[in-house]
Amino acid sequence: KDQIFAFEMILKQYERSVNVNKKEQLRRKIIAELRRDSAFTAFKRWIVMESRHYSVFADYFD
Repeated sequence: KDQIFAFEMILKQYERSVNVNKKEQLRRKIIAELRRDSAFTAFKRWIVMESRHYSVFADYFD
């Protein structure tokens, strides 16, 4: 539960960020969280697939 909440917070920070460097750091974190070897990957991918804001990250599913 805590890991899913933390992932959702990273997504929200990414969405709100206006700083290009910070946004890139967050993008890399999100991609890392979507890898198969990450904990609770299926839930994280479901969050991404269900959101029009984050659907761009579906391209990083392995």
